[in-house]
Amino acid sequence: MGKAEWGADPEFFGPRHAHREARLVRRLREVAPKPGLHLECAAGVGSLSLTLAGEGRLVVAADLSPLSLSFLHRRAAASGLGDRVLPVIADITRLPFTDGTFDSASSAETLEHIPDHEAAVSELGRALAPGGWLVVDNVTSPRHQKQFIERAYSDPRVDCVLLPFPKGDMICRKC
Repeated sequence: MGKAEWGADPEFFGPRHAHREARLVRRLREVAPKPGLHLECAAGVGSLSLTLAGEGRLVVAADLSPLSLSFLHRRAAASGLGDRVLPVIADITRLPFTDGTFDSASSAETLEHIPDHEAAVSELGRALAPGGWLVVDNVTSPRHQKQFIERAYSDPRVDCVLLPFPKGDMICRKC
């Protein structure tokens, strides 16, 4: 059996993925209901990007995989959302965007896999506009939970942190 691929195998892209993604969408609707410019990091094949674009957001879908972004580009065009989703090759720890560009940002099931997750969180915060919201999922492994909490509370750019840990989300608003 070959190596599993993101977006192709049920292990990576099945009911659990849909459940977590739906939680992120609900959180974004709660905290940032007004459609605006949204950054999705580690967008993969773009199921979250397409959902957010379908709700009226302009989505910059960043990922390191040209193959995934090419697939996302075709999916966006086929669904009539090609003008609302911009795939961009980018590293979450070195985002190629100007400070304060985005009204909201998200990253699903990503940060716990990034060796320098502090750089990733810092970059996401830098790219957010004042008052912008960051919603991330699955950051609550016991190994990282304390680091994420301390980082969020000590960052002077953050004025609100919502941590519903039983569900694994971390939500921050930039001052």
